[in-house]
Amino acid sequence: MATYAEYFELHRPKPKFQIGDRVQGFFNDMPIRGTVLIEHIVNEEQGAKVHVWLDLPIRYNNSYSQFITCQPKILKPLK
Repeated sequence: MATYAEYFELHRPKPKFQIGDRVQGFFNDMPIRGTVLIEHIVNEEQGAKVHVWLDLPIRYNNSYSQFITCQPKILKPLK
C-alpha cells in the first residue's frame, strides 16, 4: 500500500508557484502584481487556484480587495 506522499506524487499535478513567489498578470483586464499565498486544487472540475496578496488594492464588484483567488494560467513569475 502506498503512502500519501507516494500517492500524491503519482496522481496530482505539480504546483506552478511556491509560497512567497512574486507574480504579475491581468485579473479582469486590470494589471496586478503581488505575492503568492498558496496554490491548491479545490476539486477536479475547477482545477488549481492561486491566492495572491496584492501590492495595491483593486476595485472589484464595487468593493476594494487586497487579495484575489485566480487560475495559475493568468499569472507569470515576476523577474
